[in-house]
Amino acid sequence: YFKMRNSGDCDFTDEAGWKFTNSDILSALNSIADSIEDCQWQFDFSVFPWRLQLVEIPGEDKVDMEMRLARNISGIKVNVDRSQMYTRAYPTGKNDLHIDSVNSDVSYVDNTTAAAQYGIICKVITDSTIDNAALLKKWAQKQVKRNGTPRITVTADGYELSQLTGESLDHFRTGLRCRLAVPELMEDPVVERMTELNWGDCIAAPDRVTCTLANDLKTMTGILYEQVTQSRGAGSKKANTEHDNE
Repeated sequence: YFKMRNSGDCDFTDEAGWKFTNSDILSALNSIADSIEDCQWQFDFSVFPWRLQLVEIPGEDKVDMEMRLARNISGIKVNVDRSQMYTRAYPTGKNDLHIDSVNSDVSYVDNTTAAAQYGIICKVITDSTIDNAALLKKWAQKQVKRNGTPRITVTADGYELSQLTGESLDHFRTGLRCRLAVPELMEDPVVERMTELNWGDCIAAPDRVTCTLANDLKTMTGILYEQVTQSRGAGSKKANTEHDNE
């Protein structure tokens, strides 16, 4: 167990326990956020030392950015991945912990909405840091909700127009939700979180940017992990890339 120093706000009041052995701080923090529904880590840079806060993710009705084909998009690519989907999860925790005792003697949790559409797809999932059955159940519910639908990744070549228009919706920022309206290609707008921004040439073409939207939160964690491992070497090769977790 550990207590964080310089901690800021926390939007959650549930008490739970994790145990980490031979684990780095990054992996521990990711495990905590991965076990709580609709949360994300956020830095407060207005004070020094910086404070780390655990805050609630804004609802799907909150949109911070917008992209349209006739306005600020020059090209678009959509990828749909169903390989990691499951609608029923059998979770295990530390020391072969199960959820039967807190789940009416049932060892699994379902995503009933996804199962009605895609059928029952089973998977055994494990988090060896969780030693509390109630927390294990919450974690499993979050995982089956997240993985009950296909992973959608949208890559769009676009233009950052906020310097010209002064509009907040034109200002691309990672970690926030973006509405992608392309009626020429899809009937309904895509509303997902902006996970990556990449400037191919931030000197000669500062307004040209490639944006990645995804409904897979693990993508964000993977990006951060990649940045950390690169920083331990000779230096990052992605000098023009901004990520949501930096």
